[in-house]
Amino acid sequence: MLIRCFSLAFPLMAWSGVASGILYVYRVFWLSAIAQLLPNSFVILTVFVAGRELGVGALALGILLGYVAMLGLFSLVLIRISRDSSIKLSSWFKLYSREGLMKALHLSVPLIATIFIGQWGIVIINRALSEMPPGTLAEFGYAWKLLALIGLLPAGLATVIFPAFSDAHARDNLVEFSRLVTRAYRMTLLLTLPLVAVLLVERIPLVSLMFGRGGMTTRAVAETGQLFGILLVGAPAGALNAALCKVAFSMQDTKSPMVVALISALAITALVPHAAVSGGANGVAWVFSVISWGGVLLMMGYQIFRYKIMLVFEVVRFFGTLTALCAGLALPVAAIRDLFELNKLITPGFALVEIALEGIIFIIVGYGLSRMLGIHEASEMVRYINWQFQQMLPDTKCHQQIK
Repeated sequence: MLIRCFSLAFPLMAWSGVASGILYVYRVFWLSAIAQLLPNSFVILTVFVAGRELGVGALALGILLGYVAMLGLFSLVLIRISRDSSIKLSSWFKLYSREGLMKALHLSVPLIATIFIGQWGIVIINRALSEMPPGTLAEFGYAWKLLALIGLLPAGLATVIFPAFSDAHARDNLVEFSRLVTRAYRMTLLLTLPLVAVLLVERIPLVSLMFGRGGMTTRAVAETGQLFGILLVGAPAGALNAALCKVAFSMQDTKSPMVVALISALAITALVPHAAVSGGANGVAWVFSVISWGGVLLMMGYQIFRYKIMLVFEVVRFFGTLTALCAGLALPVAAIRDLFELNKLITPGFALVEIALEGIIFIIVGYGLSRMLGIHEASEMVRYINWQFQQMLPDTKCHQQIK
């Protein structure tokens, strides 16, 4: 039953993805984020309402209803946009020329292949982990889920800036295109590398806070934290690869991401079994992190030397600057970690206090060091956050005039 319901939901997922992409063209980014809540909401609803009668079928029914609602929401917004833009609904079903269809297939086939190739690598990793002692696969899965803390903001950045990439390339404005790519590169690393440096120090308290309850033993927390630390090494590469893929897609290049993904998958297939035998789960994590950096360096090198989108010196210089920033951030955080480590018992509440204190230090010290090192993006982010708060607060002058 689960497979049948998920099979019915798959076309809805695909069409929802298409609709979401169209909305991105019209700079409608907020709807996709909100729509992601619908499947989860319907799963909770169906489990509460029909969980006893349907069992696990309630889970599948919730997923199916959630994606029906998501596609309906996207369709309503697209209809409104088509009316505002004077686009006839009948044109949605119009058959275009054979040349246009072939071009769409030419671009989409490598993209679909990239998705399947990515799943291939995950299957190889999970298969190697499943042959290890019980609990290893679960610990790796917990560590993997925590990587979402690193990729959340860069993924949003890549999504928002993608239409700007496409517009600059369509206008054949190489200067603007290069500026946007360089800016995306700098912002992606600024959002990931400093956070990775702090989380490497705070990985054990974070794992304890998130999962340290129930059957999660102290040993399991330590092992999960170690895996999380190794995976953090490759996390910036994953975020940067997502941005570089958007750059390639904006140039209608879907083949180079597929080739890089294929090389990475072949490397995982060849190296993961040996790493699992010699190094266990930690060895698998190290192989994955190293291959992640290898893939992103290969993609970046291809784009730099083929399309001249960035200067090599600028790439290396900014990476070195961020390395100094990460070192300056890690030192005070490590000092606080040593102070809290005097308490041998790590409880979720104790970990929450420690992480909150170090979060404050991360913001204050990180901003100060960024100003000293000349990283102007930090000041731009602060100004943007202040502007957002001002938009949320009532207009003081307006209230005074009313009084």
